[in-house]
Amino acid sequence: MRRKIYMIAGEASGDNLASNIMQAVIKRYDGDVDFEGDIEFYGIGGAKMQSQGLRVLYPMQELTLIGVVEIIPNLIRLYRVLRTTIRDIKRLQPDIVISVDVSTFSLRVARALSREKFVKIHVVAPSVWAWKAWRAKQFVKFYDKILCLFPFEPPYFAKHESRKNDGARGGDRARGGDRAVAEFIGHPLWDSRVATRAETLAFRAEHGIGKEDKLLLLLSGSRKKEVKTLMPIFMEAIRELRVHVRSLRVVILTLPYLREDILSYGEDAIVIDDSEQKEIVMGAADMALAASGTVSLELAKSRTPFVIGYRLNFINAFLARILMRVRFATLTNIIADRRINAEFINGACRAENLCEALKKLFNDDRLRSEQVEEAYRAVLTLELDKLRGSSSAYAADIIYNILEGKSDD
Repeated sequence: MRRKIYMIAGEASGDNLASNIMQAVIKRYDGDVDFEGDIEFYGIGGAKMQSQGLRVLYPMQELTLIGVVEIIPNLIRLYRVLRTTIRDIKRLQPDIVISVDVSTFSLRVARALSREKFVKIHVVAPSVWAWKAWRAKQFVKFYDKILCLFPFEPPYFAKHESRKNDGARGGDRARGGDRAVAEFIGHPLWDSRVATRAETLAFRAEHGIGKEDKLLLLLSGSRKKEVKTLMPIFMEAIRELRVHVRSLRVVILTLPYLREDILSYGEDAIVIDDSEQKEIVMGAADMALAASGTVSLELAKSRTPFVIGYRLNFINAFLARILMRVRFATLTNIIADRRINAEFINGACRAENLCEALKKLFNDDRLRSEQVEEAYRAVLTLELDKLRGSSSAYAADIIYNILEGKSDD
């Protein structure tokens, strides 16, 4: 007996989460003495998913785009990827399709597969609480299960469940009877470890960073467009900051396929592109300057104070001003519903603003301590009940129970 699972992920964070879920699914089946067969993974993903056995149709970079302006020039290519993916899924007839993030592409795939019998699950709910609230109804209509990373997300989907037509799809089987379509599984942030003090001290020693040196961590995003937009601004902010902060050292955390882009800016910095060192680098840093995104939660967990800077192109920024339903862009601020971390978005993302915010944090021990504690309290709300294990293990249990037709209560 074989179980065929089709996976779709298009971001570095999605590749990481999807690979963890794949690993947890394999482990879950290894613990089933009655199951004799193979688990086969197919789809779109990155290096981490491939390391777990994904037979890749396209690399995840094919889906890594931001906003309207970036998507329009690539519409023909994206349409080709979409059509090929749909054909591939129909040909393989998997037991289940699991999409992770990349919500626009994933929803189009799910809609095209609406008449198929296999179960469809989406992991990382679209941010309907921030903008495009109408997507909640669409996701409930075309997906059998939505696994949410934030505890406040399921209610946005629940109000559409009573209208859901289970028709010719998995429906009750996927929900486990009368279970909700949308379910909080905990944030994968809490699946990763925290670096030990010995590890962070060893990192600083290895790179010649003394006790008196101030180590600033730079995170300019996981997309080439983000790096191209933010790095010049971040570099200028660092040059200004060096005037005010003595013995400033810089470490840049990036991805292997962005390393050459980062190095082209010529900053005298330590460049780390090994994701296995991420927690250690964050723990070793005294401060961080980062692009908006999930990285803010990771920095909060590591108790590293940080400032956020982000800039969209004119059209995307204009659309965001019209459509956004939240006051903040930074996740720690959104969770707490107040400003904990300084954020400078679009027109406000200027070198002088970033420099001033970083300077204040470097010079004010009390402000730095308060930010660290408040941000940490915010991310604590994302931790799953420890009795349920990690978010990946919990997701794997849901997937296993759906595939084997068992109750997961």
